[in-house]
Amino acid sequence: MPAAASQLTREQELFFYEHLPHRVNLLIAFCTRYSDRYPDRKLDPEQFRDLYRCALDISMLMSRFFCWEIGLDVAKGSQQITSCLPRGQSYGATQADLTSVLQDSRSEQLRLVLLAANRAVAHINPTEVDHGVNPGVLIAAIDLVEQLIATHIYSANGLKLSDAMNRPNNQM
Repeated sequence: MPAAASQLTREQELFFYEHLPHRVNLLIAFCTRYSDRYPDRKLDPEQFRDLYRCALDISMLMSRFFCWEIGLDVAKGSQQITSCLPRGQSYGATQADLTSVLQDSRSEQLRLVLLAANRAVAHINPTEVDHGVNPGVLIAAIDLVEQLIATHIYSANGLKLSDAMNRPNNQM
């Protein structure tokens, strides 16, 4: 586990400052292009319908990816967020506290996004294609996942997510 950015190996530096930020950009793509948060970067969903759909789906998939990295999942056949073995332990990601996550006001939105990612995006279950994830639901879930990444991946390794995302090659 890295102690500080100055002590990272080249491999760790690439991982924390290039690979993971690439995935964070995929996570936040929907917020960046289709919310009022960044008016200078906002796209019209009707004019760019293909990009809207891509951003919607990849943001849901990256929410699922990062939750798995920190030990959160909605298991097959379940409707609830549960703890699982963090897939990111090999690089120092820590287990998210399920109780804290469920107490967060955005946990229901995250649950809906994880269900949709599992059953309507990554695997298509015809009875669950109509998932009910609208922009407000997705944006709340993305914000929660981004906070969890900062805590359970970056801070857990003595790093700051903002340092990685502020590098020129990671700015959208």
